[in-house]
Parts: sequence; C-alpha cells; structure tokens
Amino acid sequence: MSMPVLEIRGATKAYPGPAGGEPVVVLRGLDLVVAAGEAVAILGPSGSGKSTLLNLAGALDRPTSGAVLLEGRDLASLPDDDLARVRNRSIGFVFQQHHLLPQLTVLENVLLPVLADRAAGLPVDRAMALLDRVGLGPRVGHRPAQLSGGECQRVAVVRALVNTPRLVLADEPTGALDARTAAALGDLLVDLNRAEGVALVTVTHSPALAARMGRRLRLDGGALRPDPDPVT
Repeated sequence: MSMPVLEIRGATKAYPGPAGGEPVVVLRGLDLVVAAGEAVAILGPSGSGKSTLLNLAGALDRPTSGAVLLEGRDLASLPDDDLARVRNRSIGFVFQQHHLLPQLTVLENVLLPVLADRAAGLPVDRAMALLDRVGLGPRVGHRPAQLSGGECQRVAVVRALVNTPRLVLADEPTGALDARTAAALGDLLVDLNRAEGVALVTVTHSPALAARMGRRLRLDGGALRPDPDPVT
C-alpha cells in the first residue's frame, strides 16, 4: 500500500477558555487518512471545527496533541521556514472568497504562489494550460473586476494547482456562488482532482458538492464518522 498523502493521528485541538476558564476543545482525538487522488468531503454544522481541521491539515495551525503527517513527514517537527516551504510547494488552498489581488491580471494572480519561491522558476506554460482547461485562456490579461464570481473562483482553483501540489484543501469553495455556478465549480474540482491525481479535501455545507466527492465524512463532537447520504 502506498503512503497516504495526508494522515492525521489522534489530533486534539483546544483553545484557551474565556477569562482563564476551561479550555474550549474543538477536536477530540480525530483521525483522518487521505490517499493520493482521493476526494473527501467534510460536512458538519457551523462551529463543529471543520475550518480548524482544515487549518491543521494545511499546516496553518498545530494540534494541541496528536500528529499531522504529509507524505509521512510530521509537520509539527518542521521549523517554520520548512513548514512555509511545504505549504507553498505541496499544498494548494481554495477558499470561499477567491482572494484575488485586484491590481493583478488573471495570469499574475495564478502565479502568485510561485513568486514566493523563485528558485522553482515560473511555470507559465502550466498556468496557461490549466487556465485553458477551465475555459479562461482568453481572459489571462483581465483583472478580477472584469470577471464573474464563478470565473474568479476558477482562477483560485488554478492558483491552488499551479505548483503541482500533492494536496488541495477547499474551504466552502462554492458557498458564495449561485446554484448553477456552484455546480459547475464542483464539476471542475472533481475533474481536476481526477486529471491531476491530487488528493482533495473539501469542507462544505453543500450536500450537492459533497455528493460529488468519493468519500463523505461528518464532523460531530470533535471526531469524524462516515456520512453515507449527504443529500438527505
């Protein structure tokens, strides 16, 4: 069996309580394993810890206890510089808001993650190929204000993939879109997940998006359990 791309072992996350009171425990001994090319949806109500889980998986935060491993490397053991390099090279992020810089063109926004690591070179050909694949080839010189919301989110998806990451984390990627545009973006995420062979973890409130993923889990009481039928 090949090594998982992402492995979370017994992760607990607690935050200081108000006014020095009891800590607020969000995750309780959570386990998650995601293989290369797998698409996983994480569902759950607001406040259940979905974004906290994504922050741990993306090395944006550290667990209070337990371990988070990316391709076998314990992220907690890495110094800050190495951790930043892992986030930049191995993990792609897609958020509910596209977070494009308004003064930059589509192509420049896509290449932003690479600018932080100039030694890797600028993968302009890959960026252009991905933009063509999502139907934005003719729009590479446009700025975000000249694009629709769905087009901006497509740019954000391409930006997440431009560095050829091993893992893509999507936090409510369709939450700000109308139903038709959300369905199209869901199709795009699944298509690119399969074509690129990248592991995809999507946090969502959308049963329709969750239904497109190969595996669905529900975060409940700080732990994950299978969610067999997210549509109901």
